[in-house]
Amino acid sequence: MIDPSSLPPDALDRLEDALDDPARRAALEPELRELAEAYARIETMARSALDETPVPAGLEDRVLEAVARAAAESPPAAAGAPPPARAPQSRWRRLWMPLLAVAGSAAVVLWWVRATPEADPARGARPHTVTERELL
Repeated sequence: MIDPSSLPPDALDRLEDALDDPARRAALEPELRELAEAYARIETMARSALDETPVPAGLEDRVLEAVARAAAESPPAAAGAPPPARAPQSRWRRLWMPLLAVAGSAAVVLWWVRATPEADPARGARPHTVTERELL
């Protein structure tokens, strides 16, 4: 059987389409058809196993009633209502926390460049003037 991870995207697309349509499955290349039939058998087994799972009587009605009760108990959202005012403390955090983070990051970078001079590319550059004699 062919390894599905080695298939190109167009072959995977044809394989997916073949799972839904038996006529397309029959039109596939032999390797892909074998893989599609294996997937179809797995899908059939999964569906039959799911059909055999017993569902308690009245479960759907109980779920729908619970949803309706929850919807009735929650007040509807007011359209156009302004958001609640924020406390000054949260405004302070919103403004200063990012600034402190950037300043701290800059301090760490500056310390790192000073602690390791070889990390600064400008220190390794030597000024050099080219004379006309050197060009000839």
